[in-house]
Order: sequence, then C-alpha cells, then structure tokens
Amino acid sequence: RVHKAHTSAHLLLSLVNDILDMSRIQAGNITIADVEFDVPRAIQTTLDLVREQAADKNLRLDVVVHKSAQGPQRNAPYLEP
Repeated sequence: RVHKAHTSAHLLLSLVNDILDMSRIQAGNITIADVEFDVPRAIQTTLDLVREQAADKNLRLDVVVHKSAQGPQRNAPYLEP
C-alpha cells in the first residue's frame, strides 16, 4: 500500500507538472527535447495502480502493446524548462 501511495503521489505530481508545462508552452517559455520513454513500463505502472480496484468491480484489465512500441522509444517528447 505504501508503494501504491508513493506511485500515486508521483503520478499526481507529474500531472501537476504537465499542467504547469502547458502554461509555459502557451507563454512561449519552454523547449521540447527528445528523450527515451518506455511505453510498456508506463502502461504496466498504470495498470498496477488500478488493477485491484478493477478486480473489486469484477473487471479484467488486458493490454496488448504493439511490437513497435516494445522497449524504450526515442520519439517521446519531454518538455524542458
């Protein structure tokens, strides 16, 4: 549970940062850099957070990641302050 709370807090902080980034983009105060992003790992992290809640509602979560998205991707934009 502590791990879930920590991960949820991290994701919430990431969301707040994304909102702030949008403000900086609109103000023209930000540049975009190309960084590595692991799509399957991000999806798995998200599923880990909601899987128990889905099971409580008798829902099954299945995800299939296309082979072209396996492993780190180099085309995921990252906003630099």
